[in-house]
Amino acid sequence: MLTAAARGGELLSSSGSDGREGWSGGGNDEREVGREGGNDEREGEGGKGQVINLSKRSFMMSQKVPYHTVNKIQSLTGFKRQIGPMMYLGVPLRPGRVFASDFKPLIEKNGYEGARRRHWVAWLTIQRPVAEGDLGVRNLKRVQVALAIKILWNIHHGSSLWAGYARKRFFSGSATRLPGMSSKVPANEDYNHLFNYGDLAVSLWSWFLPLISPKICNRRYLARFESKRPSAATIISKIKFMISSSIADMIFKVAPSPEELQVLQYYGFNPVASSKILKFVRWITPLSGFCLNVDRACKGNPGVCGGGGCIQNKKGELTMGFSHFYGYGNSMVAEIRALCDGIRMAESLGFQLSVIYSDSIALVNSPKTGRCPSWQAYRWWWEVSISLTRSSYDIRHVFQESNQVADALAIYACQAEENKVF
Repeated sequence: MLTAAARGGELLSSSGSDGREGWSGGGNDEREVGREGGNDEREGEGGKGQVINLSKRSFMMSQKVPYHTVNKIQSLTGFKRQIGPMMYLGVPLRPGRVFASDFKPLIEKNGYEGARRRHWVAWLTIQRPVAEGDLGVRNLKRVQVALAIKILWNIHHGSSLWAGYARKRFFSGSATRLPGMSSKVPANEDYNHLFNYGDLAVSLWSWFLPLISPKICNRRYLARFESKRPSAATIISKIKFMISSSIADMIFKVAPSPEELQVLQYYGFNPVASSKILKFVRWITPLSGFCLNVDRACKGNPGVCGGGGCIQNKKGELTMGFSHFYGYGNSMVAEIRALCDGIRMAESLGFQLSVIYSDSIALVNSPKTGRCPSWQAYRWWWEVSISLTRSSYDIRHVFQESNQVADALAIYACQAEENKVF
């Protein structure tokens, strides 16, 4: 795009009462008045004594534009090429992305630094009627809705040729189909509806357009400013490469079906899915003494929560189990309270624990790091830490599959909303 502007702003024409006409650079408040008389008039400048100051005129182009094109524009206009940012209508312009520092003069002029220079008003306040003391600017969204309702009214109650056509086209049969509105399939479905205006087609196009729109716009830019016209095959190849590169760096959890894989390979895509590794999980009996399994259940996080646990001997026999209801809380609080209750009951009943199992990695690692996972459960966690320090047993992590008894007791606590010992 070729933009001719003054160094400080747009080129403006002004006319005084004495017949003089001149030019004003709107950004730097500099004015230059043209001379009167025929000797200083330039042909092609209106014949009214208007003289353009070429030293203050410039144009801006992309750095990829060939030099012969730039030289040709300079020789035809006499303007110089602007390399850095320039001001046009008070807004900074530069090739490529505009930086925040380019807006600093505009912010200093209109912003708030030490003293209020502009009285800012909320947009909703500006949209109020003039009778209420505001500007009465109309909300375009509301105007659009009002015009759409007006069109619907004319379709239903109008007697014109267009109204009759619209009723027959969009309201024929039991279907109601308007452009841009979700509805049933019309009675007479055509290719235009199937591939362009249908609900499924609109959803698919809205997903696909972000992939091809930048490429189409880039091709138009290259054709206009660099005289390059990439072919459709080149654009398709670039899109395939972009998608393939993205897919190559991803590992999908679920592998595609054979039919889906065939379609992807047809377009040159080879997704990689993570292979499922089966792991044998079993409950390990303690070598000596007893083991404690604890778990929590929470209906929402936070929500109604409870904890449960069981003590088993080295033969795998269930010695004791408990189910405690904790009321409203989060999952970590319930987990820590269940562990604290299990240790209390084991110590009060005289069970010599050798190991404690929990399926919460955060809880298992917290005694080693010395950090409580939840400040809301600090008092119970501190009691657990003291017990682990003065005892010989430790706490270990297990998978949920080997902690199902404690999990069932915790769920029972949430359902029964009571404390119970088995």
